[in-house]
Amino acid sequence: MKTRLPWDLRAFGVILCYNPFCPASAIDPFDSPWHKQRTKGRVAYARLPTAARPSQGYDGNALASPPETGMLLKLLCLNGQEMGDLLGENGDLPARDGTAAAAYWRCRRLALLITSSGADIIGLVEAPASGERTRAFAAAFLDDAYDVWQGERRGPLGLAFLVRRSLGLNATVRSKEESLEDFALGAFDADGDGIKELYSWYNRVPLEIVLSGGGLPGPLTLILVHAKSKGGFIPGDLFAYERLSRASRMKQRAQAMAIRARLDRLVSARGEGRVVVMGAMNDGPEFDAQSALQGGAFLEPVMGSVWDPARIFSNAHAFCPIKDRWTIDFQDRVVNPLEDARYGVPAEMRSWVDHILLSPELKDCIAPGSAGILHTEPEVAEAPEAHRSLRGSDHHPPFVTLDLRQTTRAATSAAAEPVSIAGAPAPAARAAVDDVELLLTYVLGHKLDFTRHFLRSRKLPYSGTREQLRERLLSHVEAGRVTAADLATLLNQIEGWGNQHIYLYNTPAAAANAWAKQSEVEARLERLGLGGLLNRPRPLVLPDARTLAAVEWTPQRLRLVWVEKRGWEQRAPDLDRVEEQRDERLTWQAYRTQYLRGLLAVDWNLAAGQALLSIQRLPSDAGYDEARAELQAEIEPLVPLRDFRIVRISRAIQRIGASDEVRRRQLVYKTRRGSQATLLSAERTIDAFSDPKISEAGELLEEGTAGLLGDFYWRTVDGMLTQEMHTKLYADDQRVGIFGEHTESDVRYVLSRIRHHSR
Repeated sequence: MKTRLPWDLRAFGVILCYNPFCPASAIDPFDSPWHKQRTKGRVAYARLPTAARPSQGYDGNALASPPETGMLLKLLCLNGQEMGDLLGENGDLPARDGTAAAAYWRCRRLALLITSSGADIIGLVEAPASGERTRAFAAAFLDDAYDVWQGERRGPLGLAFLVRRSLGLNATVRSKEESLEDFALGAFDADGDGIKELYSWYNRVPLEIVLSGGGLPGPLTLILVHAKSKGGFIPGDLFAYERLSRASRMKQRAQAMAIRARLDRLVSARGEGRVVVMGAMNDGPEFDAQSALQGGAFLEPVMGSVWDPARIFSNAHAFCPIKDRWTIDFQDRVVNPLEDARYGVPAEMRSWVDHILLSPELKDCIAPGSAGILHTEPEVAEAPEAHRSLRGSDHHPPFVTLDLRQTTRAATSAAAEPVSIAGAPAPAARAAVDDVELLLTYVLGHKLDFTRHFLRSRKLPYSGTREQLRERLLSHVEAGRVTAADLATLLNQIEGWGNQHIYLYNTPAAAANAWAKQSEVEARLERLGLGGLLNRPRPLVLPDARTLAAVEWTPQRLRLVWVEKRGWEQRAPDLDRVEEQRDERLTWQAYRTQYLRGLLAVDWNLAAGQALLSIQRLPSDAGYDEARAELQAEIEPLVPLRDFRIVRISRAIQRIGASDEVRRRQLVYKTRRGSQATLLSAERTIDAFSDPKISEAGELLEEGTAGLLGDFYWRTVDGMLTQEMHTKLYADDQRVGIFGEHTESDVRYVLSRIRHHSR
């Protein structure tokens, strides 16, 4: 007999219900009437009825050729079988002859497997321990055609992504420290006995990277997994084997739940988010006695819960023929522990343990006929007879091609199309209204007090940890109590005050007349193509270009907010390499491109005739004057910033230093002849002038000098300044730097005091 499963559960490529009394061999986990279902015309190959499959069908030995057009990426999940043993500690290559010959020809066989596959992205499990050694392999045996993205050392068995260099893709790699937090393991009841065991990743925490650029329609997150093995290979006695196997299964389940928790943060409640999980998961869809005892295994929890179907991942090889659906073959050492045992040679076993899982947004992106598992490795023709039997890998790598034009959900905004200040369409925001998950990531990346205050102001429960608040906010969004626009406004409020550099202005009285009446404001915005933004903020997260996100107006105040994506290059010395050529030596220094959300704002008190321009802190200390000039020119049709008079905060440096409102960390003086003198405290918690010698020098410097830099910590004031605030006053360009996250009221109070001392 065969157990058929409900069609609406089968779309996810995994067994979600079982008959525990039916032998495992009788269960076809992917035999279902769902094969005969079609949905909405454009259907992935896996969804077509058998008769409608492409004529080339499925070939388990040949690597299917993808279509030649479109945004295609071919993925290969490969186990390198302890590649660290093939290379020296410093990436030294094995010699072609001699004692290292076997390692050399295994490298050649493995490299031929990769190059003949035509894969664009390889998830490499059991890679060399360090990125340097993996790059040495790629440079020597893969013609340096792949960029190697590998995190910090994870023990002797490394994890790495190889990405075809010609694609021009950028990658952001999560550090090992970040991954240990992302995939947090700890106390978990793996066997349902009410007792929580303690687990750790040891050396196998997953590797996560985010790819962007190179023609990708949006960021693509890749996660590489090397799960705990189920049991020992040669246990010796069955009792010890059972104990070891049970402990391994329990740890597998704990690992699975940690990975799933991460996926639930990367994929929204509606299934948005392009995520691929691949690797040696050491588990298949079979449901054996151990899985039944523990209420689950590894693969099913990672793929998702039937109670949350919008987030369930699909298995790219769910509809491959059963006879070909295996990725490892091994000898059964449990029944026959030793080859010379009286029961004969151990039986050959096969299992499906390597997987490529796709998030819901990618489930319809499988190019027709492209999913397969390689069961025959290409041979290196010139290999000596003694080494021809060597395999590149002891696993059989699954592969699939994704056509990323066919994403089922695009992260696009239902709000007005982003426009530039002049009214011409601006580049569309990469993350918009529907990308609530990304908004929450940024919001909850700040102090939780801001989120708790937001919930409390709406009379909603506000206690809990960061993860609990995330789930709570998601439920409020789904129920309509909170919108994406609300979250974007909250994020702009958080990032608009604190960790910023500010220019203060005094404005002519007549300049505010154009903003006195709502009808005139609406007409002005309509002429510039911004009518839809008046008091209706656009929830942008990472737009491709600087984009006006909000126009907040009352007769007393105008606030304009821009959002931009900031990129900068950060040295990545672990990716440096040296290339030896015939007559020269080349040293390549690597840089990693990083991205941040940037916020700029113009805040104008129309009644008081005071304004400010704020620029969220840049990656480096330079560039503020340039950013101010760019924004000033851009908003000229809207706000005549050129006509505003900048407040000369240089006058305030010495006056603030002489007051009792601050603790003085550093003061820099400039004489009339251009010389400079710096007074600096020994520690930031100590006032510089508490040192008698510094105090004496300060008194001498007050006469005949001007303040060039003032580094101050503002003391709290009951009812006015709730926490200490660190500021720097730069006389060169009349700029105020505010460091740390603060509330709007605290920042406004300190700015009012700086204005006062600048008169």
